[in-house]
Amino acid sequence: MSKLIRTALVGVGLGASVASIAGCSPASSGDEVVYHASYPVYSSVEDLESSSDLIVIGTPISSEVRQIDVAAEAPVPGDSELDPGSGDVEGEELSSLLTYTVYEVEVDQVLQGDARRGETVEVAILGGTMGGVTYREAEGIDPLALNEDAAFYLAAFEGAPYQPLNSAQSIYAKSSDSTFTSVGVENPISRDVAASLRAVTE
Repeated sequence: MSKLIRTALVGVGLGASVASIAGCSPASSGDEVVYHASYPVYSSVEDLESSSDLIVIGTPISSEVRQIDVAAEAPVPGDSELDPGSGDVEGEELSSLLTYTVYEVEVDQVLQGDARRGETVEVAILGGTMGGVTYREAEGIDPLALNEDAAFYLAAFEGAPYQPLNSAQSIYAKSSDSTFTSVGVENPISRDVAASLRAVTE
């Protein structure tokens, strides 16, 4: 039997996240929910840094999958991608609960923002498996490797874990020779960010 694949349209912005899940019946074990997210894209290192509430280099030491209520404000009226109630997304049901993998990241170096070396911060990345249902982001990143260093460019949300600014440009794996590689594939500024990180960590 083929598994059921549901579609979610997710508008993700600093201060607002809205999702709509296709279909009215709840997902069952073996189903897959695919999130289609809309993020801001950054054209320079300076844009990425100025948009970040927290920039750290740290180590993911544990993870758990949670559902997080991301409702912060009303969807954009009339936008069929961000507002499923606009009438262009037939049969869709608005939901503010999204499934995330939440990582405990032990901070090694703070480049910007309010954190201290040695403490842990929570970083939520869209997707994960819960109740036998797999939630993933279309064109998202693979799960982070535990106990491997990375740099994170993060947005802060009141009462919730930090989140990457977007899935393509916000996380950079750190190698043993202190070079950095973008975890996201479609990242036109990856080399510039990697060079910037290398310069401040040498």
